[in-house]
Amino acid sequence: AKNPIIQPDYTFRQTLDSKLHIEMEYLDCLNYHDQVLDLLYTEVCRHTAESRAVLLQLKERVPMVLVSNFYGNISTVLREFGFDGIFDHIIESAVVGVRKPDPRIFQLGVEALGMKADEVTVVGDSIDKDIIPAHRAGCNTVWIRGEQWTDDPVDESQANLAIDNLTELLDNNNIKYIYSKLSVMKQTNVKPAEGKLGIMVVGCGAVATTFMTGVLMTRKGLTKPVGSMTQYDKIR
Repeated sequence: AKNPIIQPDYTFRQTLDSKLHIEMEYLDCLNYHDQVLDLLYTEVCRHTAESRAVLLQLKERVPMVLVSNFYGNISTVLREFGFDGIFDHIIESAVVGVRKPDPRIFQLGVEALGMKADEVTVVGDSIDKDIIPAHRAGCNTVWIRGEQWTDDPVDESQANLAIDNLTELLDNNNIKYIYSKLSVMKQTNVKPAEGKLGIMVVGCGAVATTFMTGVLMTRKGLTKPVGSMTQYDKIR
C-alpha cells in the first residue's frame, strides 16, 4: 500500500487495534471495539506463551525460520511476545515482496536454512496458504488443525501429518521422530534427512488472529465475513 496503516514500530496490540477498528467500523459495531480488543489480545498472549515454550525446545534441536505474511513490523511483534532470537531467519512478505500462497516465499525459507527442500518441514495452519504451496516448493508439511472459515471438511491427506497442537511436535522428546513419521506414515517418496532437519514455521503461532472476530460473528449468525484483513484494500 502507498500509505500503509500498519507501521514498522507497531506492536501486535496496535496492529490488532487498527485492523479491528476497520473491520468493526465496516460492521457498524465500533462500540464493542475495546472489549473485543482486550479479549483477543489476552488470548493471543496466552497462546503465544504456550507456543514460545515449544519453540524454545525446538530451537535446541533444529534450525528454524519464520515465514509470514506481515506488514513490515514482525520484528517488533516478535520482541513483544519474547520470540526474538528464536528464529535463525525471518522471511516477511512486506520485506521480500512475495506473499503466501506463492511457493516462492517458502523457497526463500529453504534457502535461508541452507538446506534442501526435502530436508525442511513446514508447520502451518492453512491448507491453501501453507500446506499446498509448501509441497509445491518441495517441503514436507505438518498441518495444525484449527478454526476454519467454514464447516466444510478439510482434506488432511494433503499434509504429511496433521496435529491439534504445536506441542505435538515434541512427541517422544525427539523432533527427528516427527521427520521419520512423515515419510513412514504417509508413504511418501521423501528420503530420510540423514541427520539434517529444518523447521519452517508460518505465521506467528497464535498471533494469527487476523480475522478471528469475523469467524466468531459469522458462526453466531451476525454477519458475513468481509475478508482477510491482510488483503483489505487499506492495508498491505
